[in-house]
Amino acid sequence: HTKAPGEGVYRVIISVEGEAIVTHPAGSFVLNEHQFVVIGANTPLTTTSEVAWARFDTRLTSSKFATQRFSDQLERPMEMPEAYWHLATIALNTIVTSPPDDAGGGVDALRGVIEQLVLAALAEAQAEQISQLGTHSHTLYNAAMRLIGQHFHEPEFSVTVLAEKLSISPTHLHRVIAATGSAPRK
Repeated sequence: HTKAPGEGVYRVIISVEGEAIVTHPAGSFVLNEHQFVVIGANTPLTTTSEVAWARFDTRLTSSKFATQRFSDQLERPMEMPEAYWHLATIALNTIVTSPPDDAGGGVDALRGVIEQLVLAALAEAQAEQISQLGTHSHTLYNAAMRLIGQHFHEPEFSVTVLAEKLSISPTHLHRVIAATGSAPRK
């Protein structure tokens, strides 16, 4: 895992109803109903929509969003699983209709619920990507992750060294890891 930056470095936008085109410095994408995106908190965004678009946009405080585990899932729309989406909309409706809470406890707790739902949705999406790998690729992926965990702190450890330890080419290693939506880094 990479060292986590400070709290509130990311934010989530959940599309509750309708759709919009979201434009940021790296490009643009359509964010549809039942989708969410985790993006840098200070990333400049513009949104356009030709239909009514209801969304929830808040900073995320968990350092888990900054881990290497989710880095490949940032700044792109993701489907919110149906059950998570229903729970998130219940929490969002409660936040919107709640009177201001001077202590912040109630609203903050609901924001925490939403944050956990987003983390669960990201983990579920990643698990699905991994399950789509073939058996051999899945075995290689697991071995690569184990070796990375054991040697990441070594200055000489690289993609080339990792590929050699797995007895495969760096290109094949890249394909195996890229199949999970991630990519090996030097």
